[in-house]
Amino acid sequence: MKSNIKTIAIISMMIALSYVLQIFENFYPTILTPFLRLEPSDIPAIFVGIFYGPLYGVSVELYKNVLHAIFISKDPAFSGEIANFFAGCAYLLPVSLYAMVNRQKLKTAKFKQIGLLLSFYLTLGTLSLTVVMAFVNYFITLPLWGVVGHEERITFLKTISLFNVIKGTLLAAVTLAIYPKLRSIFIRYDLH
Repeated sequence: MKSNIKTIAIISMMIALSYVLQIFENFYPTILTPFLRLEPSDIPAIFVGIFYGPLYGVSVELYKNVLHAIFISKDPAFSGEIANFFAGCAYLLPVSLYAMVNRQKLKTAKFKQIGLLLSFYLTLGTLSLTVVMAFVNYFITLPLWGVVGHEERITFLKTISLFNVIKGTLLAAVTLAIYPKLRSIFIRYDLH
């Protein structure tokens, strides 16, 4: 029971942190277009996915976007939250599934030993993010924005796909930079 309470507390804090990082969206740089912002709110969800499992990572993405939709959303039909949720999940699922299968190895191995594999799965997350978001944007979010023509959607998708590659690469760099320290904290306090 004690570990369940600890898990709920950690997940709740990560949801809150992710939401706080997201609400400062106007301070983050835009890339390629005014509506594509590099914001770091997916990072807590990625680490929750790595240390607790994919479903917990997805729950951070879900609750963060529900809170954003309730309190801040300005996008038509919550298209920004829909895109953010699918993007975060597409990125964190390959990484967290790898972590789930290799949980013991990730706890005991030296970072240099697992860094290459983690890098591979972060790259896979970037690819997943780019492919999934091409479909989500084409069929869901762009129509919600009123972009209905095939050629117009394809033009937007080229820009959005390039943005997603940049975003995924930056998320990977931050994850690899922070992972060794967070791993030692999670192991020391047995937070998984």
